[in-house]
Amino acid sequence: MTWWLWFVFGCGLLVLELFSPSGFYLFVLGLSGILVGLLAMTGLPIPFWGQWLTYGLFSIVLLVGLREELARRFFANSRDVSDELTGKRVKLTTEIAAGADGSGELRGTVWKVHNAGPQALRSGSSCPIDRIDGLTLFVSKED
Repeated sequence: MTWWLWFVFGCGLLVLELFSPSGFYLFVLGLSGILVGLLAMTGLPIPFWGQWLTYGLFSIVLLVGLREELARRFFANSRDVSDELTGKRVKLTTEIAAGADGSGELRGTVWKVHNAGPQALRSGSSCPIDRIDGLTLFVSKED
């Protein structure tokens, strides 16, 4: 392949990265394509299969060495939902026995609520969220 086709291929993958939540996989693959294009531009007589082999090697090296670091730096400030909701109050829409599941409303959305406490919780009461597991809110007492 000529060098400019590798540039087009690499830049195309970089553009796709902008429009997809791939976690820097397409970025690394696009960067590998551009690097092979630069290598081909130098005039080294690399056969077609050798260019693809080089592309694969560059991709593996950059995936292992660069992708995780990029993801860590760019996504370091993303917050977990459990961190955001722990301590907030959920209004129970059903009565929930001790150790049982029911439902509650939080921010206009109905959630599955698990009573982790020793006593039953009344419908309409407001309970602080102790922890979150998946889509289940765990509460233990009402106020």
